[in-house]
Amino acid sequence: MKLPEKKMMKHANIMLNVMNDVITQEDTVEEVYRMSDPVVDVRVLFDEMVLVTRASGHVDSYDALQLTREWLQTPENVFIRQYGFKWKPSESLIRKVREIYEQSDHKK
Repeated sequence: MKLPEKKMMKHANIMLNVMNDVITQEDTVEEVYRMSDPVVDVRVLFDEMVLVTRASGHVDSYDALQLTREWLQTPENVFIRQYGFKWKPSESLIRKVREIYEQSDHKK
C-alpha cells in the first residue's frame, strides 16, 4: 500500500492499529473528538448511504455498501472503536455486498 507523500513526511507520528491501518496524529485527534461526541441517530437511506448524527449535531455520512463490507470483515469491538457506533446492516445490504464479492471472486 503506497501512502500519500504528506503522511510519509510525518513518519514519527505514525503508528499501526490492530487492522494494520496507518493512524496519524490527526486521526487520533479526530477519534478522541468522535468518542466525546456520542451518536444519537443512525439512518440508512435507500441502502446507499448511512447518516450518523452525533449529539453536537455533526453528521457523518458513509457509503452503505462499503460500511457493510467493513462490518462483515471487522470484529464488532473494533468496528465500534473505529466508527464510534454500534450498527448492523440490513439483510439486503449484506446480500448485495456478498453478491458483489462473489462476482469479483469469479472474475479472477
